[in-house]
Amino acid sequence: MSHPVISVAETAEVEEVARLMEAHKIKRVLVCDDGRMVGIVTRADIVRAIAAELEAAFRTPPVTEQGRVVAAD
Repeated sequence: MSHPVISVAETAEVEEVARLMEAHKIKRVLVCDDGRMVGIVTRADIVRAIAAELEAAFRTPPVTEQGRVVAAD
């Protein structure tokens, strides 16, 4: 790892971690809880998280303003 060590809290959102990685040009970020390392997030983890969010978004059927599900073609 490089110095200084970049870390995030366990509650950090995926977007925040991705921004830190890009800003610091790093591939891994430590996850800490009360100053203790509890994990590591890698770029591959970020890609998997984003892919899962996209998959879930496309799997959810569209809904009209009236709350009705739109039929698939």
